[in-house]
Amino acid sequence: MAWQSVGRRSRWAAILLVTWLGTAGAAVAPTYLGETLHYHIAYRGVLSPMSWTEVADAQLRTVPATVADPYGPTYQSTLSATSEHYGLVESLYPFRYRLRSIYSLGPDGTLAFERYKKTRKFRHDLVWIDRATERLLRYRADSGGEAAEQPPAPVPAVLKNWQEPGASYRLDTESTGPEQGVVPGLLDQLGLLQRLRTRLPAAGGQLELPVTDGKKRFMYRIRSTGQEALRAAGRIWDTRKLQVQALRITDQGAERPEGDPIEVWVGTGPEHVPVRLEKSVSLGRFVLELTAGTGAPAGASRRKHSETAPNPFFSEG
Repeated sequence: MAWQSVGRRSRWAAILLVTWLGTAGAAVAPTYLGETLHYHIAYRGVLSPMSWTEVADAQLRTVPATVADPYGPTYQSTLSATSEHYGLVESLYPFRYRLRSIYSLGPDGTLAFERYKKTRKFRHDLVWIDRATERLLRYRADSGGEAAEQPPAPVPAVLKNWQEPGASYRLDTESTGPEQGVVPGLLDQLGLLQRLRTRLPAAGGQLELPVTDGKKRFMYRIRSTGQEALRAAGRIWDTRKLQVQALRITDQGAERPEGDPIEVWVGTGPEHVPVRLEKSVSLGRFVLELTAGTGAPAGASRRKHSETAPNPFFSEG
């Protein structure tokens, strides 16, 4: 067991070193700062007679953050998805999703993140990664269901602007050390995507980065599997294709694949724009594809965004 512990510590040290070397020159703002990217989400599977059907709009936005970090500036990225403009989906399974992350490009990784899900049910998690005390604090909004086991808890100041009006939050999970979840360079899933945009793996190469969803810890293995030219948002993109596999870290320290890999196509330009993502699920396959935004002609989507009313779900809080 002793050599296993040494091996784990050496691996985290190596990951931290690689992350720091890859971003040491990134004290300057990332090239994607200030961007707003628009996407369509389509589904094909047993619920759509095996034909591609658009089911949602999505938006990715990045702005400066004001959270202090000793290693440099911090940034806030928000990925939102809504089925609001898709009548059939709204009648069957309306949904609103949001991932929001505050992160540094230095060795700390993610500082705070949000996971919001509203379907027929509601779930809202706010997570603060306290680097000073090596604790991961997850606050969950009351859903109106069974009585919560924990009393309401005050939310850290950095998360207060993310609270839903009128909702109370309870401390749901607390980790108290590196073996429980807080490791060097820990990221959330959206922070992982934005980190990759500042440092892609070399052609044919591979990266490993630690990730948390607020409860479980993963090692994400990112492989560069080739280059492809894709048509999206009214133009041809030269892209690097990545395969992203989540490996769940068990209580015994073993790594087990969690679901199928996600395939990501990232533009080779300086912004490394995510052009396309594909994910298989038990009942089919989802595709997220760029339609407009930074580096893409505005209004180039199949259904122009100007034809729909502004969506308050996409506003920054």
